[in-house]
Amino acid sequence: MNSAEVIHVITEACREQHPHSFCEGISVADGGEGSLMSLQEALQCEEVYCQVNDGLGRLIDAMYLRKDNKAYIETSQSCGLMLLEESERNPIQTNTFGVGMMISHAILHGCTEVHLFLGGSGTHDVGTGMAAALGYKFSDVAGSIFIPSGGTLTRIQKITKTLDTKLLDGISFKVWADVLVPLTGERGAILFAPQKGASSSDIRVLAQGTDHISSLFLEQFPRHYHTNVRGGGAAGGLAAGAAVFLEARIGSGWDFFSGAHRLEQKIALADIVITGEGKLDGMSLEGKCVGGVAAMCSLYKKPCLIFCGTSELTSTEKATLGNPTIYTLHEEGETIAESIRCSSQRLNNAVCRAMQLYR
Repeated sequence: MNSAEVIHVITEACREQHPHSFCEGISVADGGEGSLMSLQEALQCEEVYCQVNDGLGRLIDAMYLRKDNKAYIETSQSCGLMLLEESERNPIQTNTFGVGMMISHAILHGCTEVHLFLGGSGTHDVGTGMAAALGYKFSDVAGSIFIPSGGTLTRIQKITKTLDTKLLDGISFKVWADVLVPLTGERGAILFAPQKGASSSDIRVLAQGTDHISSLFLEQFPRHYHTNVRGGGAAGGLAAGAAVFLEARIGSGWDFFSGAHRLEQKIALADIVITGEGKLDGMSLEGKCVGGVAAMCSLYKKPCLIFCGTSELTSTEKATLGNPTIYTLHEEGETIAESIRCSSQRLNNAVCRAMQLYR
């Protein structure tokens, strides 16, 4: 279910139990997939369509939002995992070239401020593909120029700016990350490689490549990069790449969207707050929407109900979120596909049961 469908199910269940209640549903994003839908709801922007490469270099249709001179780009529109068939998912092979194409389109059409929303990517090229589309050249030990992917990062020996990068002059870039992990290390970008289709051997290659490009950044771009930059590991290191190649500032997507929707003020006035996530785990505390909502509820001492497919939160992690009430929908012994097929009805039933406790 997408956010609109989830909001509809929860609202109907609440009104079934409390017919005279006022329910306000808000599609709040954290910088990942769904960011444009959430932003459109808050700001009412113009939709702009263009053709770009997907993660495997195939031409696809993509959309970004524009408001005055500002472009809002959801990077998963071009390099998203969901654009790939399951058999195609391999961050060794994919790149972010299409993201650079979208940025170029926005600038050539008059935008001077570009916001990039990261998350849901099927890539781990540390933004090198994006940079290649914008005029950066990557060469190997023999001097051959190539467009990197996750599996060829160690091949890069030199990064060169060309005259084409003049397109970026005078443009302000802001990156909004859905997770605030660093680029390198076990708790960095590599943490998300398995869900993008990487095998154990692939992960070793990606980790070596990430360390290698991190060293090159320190050597060639020390003013714009340090190894522990918060959020640098988002979208397979695309955030760190944007900081280096675009001189972008990295921020929390949750902070951006909660502010755009005035969420703190709304939570302060609410009697009950309901939020959700497909899977609750330790990463839910690292800049994700559900963690931000729970933290605000704890601050204002509001009941927070979290509905999710599964939860792997430890008691300590749950306490960090303010001990919200968690309802899981996935039943033991069934496949994820089976659980998804029943998700709408199960969510309705679970919300109804929860609302019976608030009479």
